[in-house]
Amino acid sequence: MSFYQQARRLMRARVYLIVAVAAIGLVMAAFGDRILERFARTCDAAPVFLDEVPTAVRERLLALHAADLLYCSAAVDGLATMSEPVYWGSDGVSSVLFFQAESLEGVGVTRYGFTSGMEGAYVPPTRGTPLVPRFREDGAGRIVYRNEAPDGSRYFVRFQGAPTVSDRVVEITISGTATPQEGLTGRDVFRDIEILMARLRGEPPASLGATAVQIPIPIQPERWIDVPRYETDARWADDEGRPDHAALVADPPDAPTPFFTVTAPLGTTVWVAGVVTGTRPTLALAPARETQAPDALEPVASARWFGLDAPIVLAHFAFEPVAAGGSYDARYRVDDADGVAPADLAWSVVIP
Repeated sequence: MSFYQQARRLMRARVYLIVAVAAIGLVMAAFGDRILERFARTCDAAPVFLDEVPTAVRERLLALHAADLLYCSAAVDGLATMSEPVYWGSDGVSSVLFFQAESLEGVGVTRYGFTSGMEGAYVPPTRGTPLVPRFREDGAGRIVYRNEAPDGSRYFVRFQGAPTVSDRVVEITISGTATPQEGLTGRDVFRDIEILMARLRGEPPASLGATAVQIPIPIQPERWIDVPRYETDARWADDEGRPDHAALVADPPDAPTPFFTVTAPLGTTVWVAGVVTGTRPTLALAPARETQAPDALEPVASARWFGLDAPIVLAHFAFEPVAAGGSYDARYRVDDADGVAPADLAWSVVIP
């Protein structure tokens, strides 16, 4: 075959490849949602809980399942004390990771995150928010995904922020004692290779019995786009009443100011703009017209956010779910070093 004929064949193959890519694009544009639904399916059945799982955790997971927002993996294979599915769900504001085991001794989550590119991958934000456009969370060091259940529990629960609309997979790695390799049939060749490599590296005998299981869970963020309810300062609200961070950057406040409040099945979050640089503010919610501090609701999580293209600092304060329609006084401390200083500012907040 001449060089000219080879070149012609190569050009035809290139044309066929371009046509195939275009055809795949057309198919995804027309049927992409249906195709994704086959891979990113929510749980058919609700979780069956151990007796020790508290009511509050059950209610959160069951609420997500009832709203068709709870995902689950296949039964976990490879860990000696764990065989049930891993559950994950989000309401667009927060997310929850949950699983149960015969024993969680030596079992832990070593990797967990949302795949949204190099910047956001494996960096779930603090509970009460997804990643904020044009802002970066003030976080020091690597996140340790510790179990939020009491010591000795046989269930794992962890609340974090929500994925963005571009995230399509939740990636979880769970480490623990491996299922023993017995006999010549039914063995896991990858586990055998893992043991061999550990021996060649001279790892201690205890590590030979450990393994890590990777669990990807496909998700559909479109399911929860309309779930959160917002109450936004009109100065920075878009046409739908949602927070417009670009408008905030264009017209920043010169003092701490309420930005917006958002509520969803997993909790309620209050945002403040114009946080003073270098301070660690706090915020509590008290029923309107009440003045006694013990009545206040304290946040379960909070974080500061720094503007990437503007000198603006935000802070979000995440609370357990607060009933819609309630009126509260948001008591804000500019920098609460000792936890007993009186509030510097107070605003009226209506829970959407």
